[in-house]
Amino acid sequence: EYRPKEDEELRKVFDYAVSKGVNFFDTAELYGLGRSEELIRDFRKGKEVVVASKFAALPWRTSRQDVVKACKKSVERLGGQPIDLYQVHFPNAWANEAYWEGMADCVDLGL
Repeated sequence: EYRPKEDEELRKVFDYAVSKGVNFFDTAELYGLGRSEELIRDFRKGKEVVVASKFAALPWRTSRQDVVKACKKSVERLGGQPIDLYQVHFPNAWANEAYWEGMADCVDLGL
């Protein structure tokens, strides 16, 4: 869980990492129930960074539409910018062709 009072500390760590040449940040919709994506949205403004996020492949999310819906929500939390690298969390645990079709849909939609 991320607490608002820790946001400034997290921002300092993010800014320090960027100042040292780190430009790739990995997050997921599951991290802090989306809060991690929101923090990256706020922290990356004006910085050249690459952002990866992940779809949570949970047993009740089985369709390609589930992937697209989750990706759209992640893009929203990330401030509307397309995600540079979108992945499936736990891809082997829930092998499902619909996930890959959903990923293709996300690319086609410019997400």
